Amino acid sequence: MRHTGFPSPADDYISQNLNLNELIIKHPSATYFLKFKGSPKFDVLTNDLLIIDKSITPRANQLIITIKDNEFHLEKFSNKTPSIWGTVTNIIRHA
Repeated sequence: MRHTGFPSPADDYISQNLNLNELIIKHPSATYFLKFKGSPKFDVLTNDLLIIDKSITPRANQLIITIKDNEFHLEKFSNKTPSIWGTVTNIIRHA
């Protein structure tokens, strides 16, 4: 392959491809994706993708998923939360 002209100044900034699995999934066997209807209370919009890790113990005020009446619910964790299905680790906003 023959190159002509001057090299691009951006060549100095070329990096490896980003792998979202490596960046946001710490425990693959315990990670789930959940598309959510939205909750203005928690700044989650319709079609946002929640990344849920069932192996993580939530911290105070961290977003969690609970199940009530066979439906998923988004809540903030407190020591009084009875049944935790998983901990929200990331939110991907659908543009």
